[in-house]
Amino acid sequence: EFGKEKFDAVINFVGVGNPAVAEAMGSSIFDITLRFDELVLNYLQTHPACRYLFLSSGAAYGSNFNQPVTSDSSAIIAINNLAPHEWYGVTKLYAECRHRAHPELSIIDIRVFNYFSRNQDISARFLITDILRAIHDKTVLRSSSDYIVRDFLHPSDFYQLVDKLLSSSATNVAVDCYSKKPIDKPSLLVAMQENFGLQYEVFDTNVKGTLNIVQAAKDLGTERVLITSTSEVYGTANYVPIDEKHPRQGQSPYSATKIGADSIAESFYRSFDLPITIVRPFNTFGPRQSARAIIPTIISQLLNDYNEINLGDLTPTRDLVFVKDTARGFVEISLCDKLIERHPHIYGNVIVENEEDESKGV
Repeated sequence: EFGKEKFDAVINFVGVGNPAVAEAMGSSIFDITLRFDELVLNYLQTHPACRYLFLSSGAAYGSNFNQPVTSDSSAIIAINNLAPHEWYGVTKLYAECRHRAHPELSIIDIRVFNYFSRNQDISARFLITDILRAIHDKTVLRSSSDYIVRDFLHPSDFYQLVDKLLSSSATNVAVDCYSKKPIDKPSLLVAMQENFGLQYEVFDTNVKGTLNIVQAAKDLGTERVLITSTSEVYGTANYVPIDEKHPRQGQSPYSATKIGADSIAESFYRSFDLPITIVRPFNTFGPRQSARAIIPTIISQLLNDYNEINLGDLTPTRDLVFVKDTARGFVEISLCDKLIERHPHIYGNVIVENEEDESKGV
């Protein structure tokens, strides 16, 4: 039926809006892309005056996004070691090659790098949608430290681009859609944090950052090193109060990276006698704390004249310590040589549900 109609232009925007879906599609992504592209190319053979706009992707350049592309950028494809997540980009590159093989036809491939719209599926696994979900759900975004650069295209910009391309002279070419000012991942995370309260953790910072610190301390002969760990390395407590003998269990990606960082620090003590102490603060509270924590939540509800404080689940227990006491704890630990190779805790009063048991912390 498609070939029986007369069109001034055909816009082929058949694609996948979610990287996870593209990977799950496997090899079928090649067949789907080829089927619809072949449909239009066959139509153009009998209707050569028709314009053809094909939605390509910045992924046609490969998966290296540590700097913006230019007119001199090359497509880098690991042809002998293609991963499933790279198949989508290869299908787009293959389609573009087919189009350049028909210079007599009016075909424009539009390489979109990053597109964002209020109608976009927020459950998709893009960096920007991961950020928005974290802001909306008030959760902490867990992200790798991989350095990437992104160009975000707005719907109004995309509409203007398509309009200009359709009204321009017939040509056979590829067009890159990038902005005047691309943004790198660290800058994007900071901007979203400052403007919208994004909370985020960078995975590799915990492990690689700790490795860099202890290696530098070893090389410089540093007299004392304190590594800031977290009570989250213990996961759900097997018993309370939690002591240094409690088993560590990675119950979340964040806690797993902290366990890894602790292990690296411990290895430098055992291998090089580096004077390390791993400090594990528990629930610190005080000025400038995130509003999502329990103490600021209670205070904000009182200031807003709530008739009843709403905290949700009341069963978790907390070891609360004021921020000045946490700082004092670090100072005292740094002065105590007996705590080298130890994992001292910084906590206040350990409140144990249904028991009259209070233990004083550091």
